[in-house]
Amino acid sequence: HLKLIFGSEQLPDTWNAIIHCIEHWMKSPGYQSHIESIAQEEKNHAVEVNEGTQIWVAYKEDQKAKVELTVSQKERKAIKTQQHMKKQALNLAHKEHQKEKQHLQFQKGMSFQNFNSIYTTFPIHFSNC
Repeated sequence: HLKLIFGSEQLPDTWNAIIHCIEHWMKSPGYQSHIESIAQEEKNHAVEVNEGTQIWVAYKEDQKAKVELTVSQKERKAIKTQQHMKKQALNLAHKEHQKEKQHLQFQKGMSFQNFNSIYTTFPIHFSNC
């Protein structure tokens, strides 16, 4: 690639010297340190991405749990309301039944009282007939 960039060789063994310098530089402690720092940055970035993903997943799970809790609370409230309404309906039916029962007892009492009052007011003896 260097031959294409620079063109022809100006001095003898220029390309070999350049290639040798590059190979020597790639083995140098400075370059190795640079490569290690890049690898560490990539590793740190991967850890940050992973932590960010874990935080996001935890956030989503927390939101889902809150929604499920809200739904279950609403369901419990609906069940409780339904039970309360059923209890009120049963109480109302019981009161209606009690009123009807009292009304029937009152009617029976009234008819017996009417009969007694008629009998005592107009005594009829069937033996005279």
